[in-house]
Amino acid sequence: MKKLLILLLFCFISLPFANDNLSDVVKNGELALQLHLVHDELNYDDSANDSYGTIAGIILNYKTKPYGGSFVNLTFGSNNPVFAQKNPQNSELLSQDEKSIDSLIEGYLYFQEDKHSFKLGKQQLYTPLLNSTNSRVLPYSFSGFSYMLRSDFLKVVLGSVNEQKRANERVFSSEFDGGNGENGIFFGGLELKNIGFESKAYYYQAKDMFDSIFFQVDKNGFLKTWRYYLGAQYITTGKNGSGKNINTLSNDGGSDVKINALRVGTGYKNAGLIVAYSKNNGSNGLAKAYAGKAELFTDSLIDFDITDGYEEIVSFRFKYDFSKELTSKIIYNDTSFKKQENPNNFDSLFVEMDYEYAKNSYFNVGYEHMDKEYKSSDIDYLRVVLTKRF
Repeated sequence: MKKLLILLLFCFISLPFANDNLSDVVKNGELALQLHLVHDELNYDDSANDSYGTIAGIILNYKTKPYGGSFVNLTFGSNNPVFAQKNPQNSELLSQDEKSIDSLIEGYLYFQEDKHSFKLGKQQLYTPLLNSTNSRVLPYSFSGFSYMLRSDFLKVVLGSVNEQKRANERVFSSEFDGGNGENGIFFGGLELKNIGFESKAYYYQAKDMFDSIFFQVDKNGFLKTWRYYLGAQYITTGKNGSGKNINTLSNDGGSDVKINALRVGTGYKNAGLIVAYSKNNGSNGLAKAYAGKAELFTDSLIDFDITDGYEEIVSFRFKYDFSKELTSKIIYNDTSFKKQENPNNFDSLFVEMDYEYAKNSYFNVGYEHMDKEYKSSDIDYLRVVLTKRF
């Protein structure tokens, strides 16, 4: 962290600012604050593994006033336990020692010139297989650089990172969800929109870990007063070099993933229904891929994407907006493993509601039940989140 702050300070003061301009840039920056109160419960048939906890969290962001297309961005986060706790680290609300988390989330130097932008330092990422999911309040973040070219119909993304900080960690390290990224994870992507359809194509390369290709295409539109949704995904991974840096203790990501997925849906006024199907013909899962939460058609909250090899999922997703401020979602997933000798098939039902009860004030509640057919315990998960933004 000290090295990062020294680097940012050096880069910042080396820009061609006059003294008065530098003072103005710092004093007239933007400050943003988010407060969170989160209650989380994870219950199993075997109560010894149950987990619950409540935390009060804060995310503080400071951005200097832009000068010549450049600024410095700093984001700090803190999660602190309140009330009684039991194994709260299981839901990544607190650290493994069950204590508060106080950490730097972002600290980067930003340059922009016309349609081109560049970030250097600790930052959040938003790519399909390497991203900063905030499903646990404090987001994942990464250390490295990223470049973006953006226009009305095109987005080009390039970057490389070699460190990650999970939601329940205080410091950055080379240990990613998918394995050790000490040699760096390179990514490049192309996104198209406003051309009659939308598409994403990304390539990831991680030395001695695994490489990945992600492709998605979507076509959304109207037939008279009815909306329609069509989409397809193709994701494949392959071992890079020796593959010695792959995380073999989990199935968050691996070198043998072959996913094909389709979705089709319709909507009318405030309601919508999407049916999705995914099949993994590889032996590894892709729940988190490199880090964060893989963007797949068949996910929910704890039923976390493609969690194992040879997995087949049928998903029904219903959404209804009671108003602009109050929205709801129901997801049912039926998951099977037809190539496994003793398949642990399961289904899951997830219900979520979001309510903006006042300006910049939000209430979210989500509940999921996972019903496992064979050897493992059923799971019930409840999460309640209050958020206030300033």
